[in-house]
Amino acid sequence: YLGIPRSVINPVCTTSVRLRFSEPTVNDILNRTKTELDEAIVAALIVAALRLLPIENTPQGIALRKEQQCIKAARSQRSADTFCEELSRLGHVFLREAQQGEQALTLRFQKPT
Repeated sequence: YLGIPRSVINPVCTTSVRLRFSEPTVNDILNRTKTELDEAIVAALIVAALRLLPIENTPQGIALRKEQQCIKAARSQRSADTFCEELSRLGHVFLREAQQGEQALTLRFQKPT
């Protein structure tokens, strides 16, 4: 992370990697490291540590990955909807991806902003 000293990130990252098999929470890491990093940064470091786990190809592992993907997709859609609602509230007129027939989040403003 730019602007954050390595000495602050390293203990959080090391602890996240060490605890990755027990699926640590942000609070677990905050309590163990006593860091003052923002919770979103700690959560991102935990996600990075969990990526180091081998992929579990059992039916339970596959089901868990699908469930996590659905949760991430729903969270992403809520964020996109909130963003678009805020743009609409500010008076911007635009077409969303569904109206354009595109899959990626793309907004096309109907007049220059």
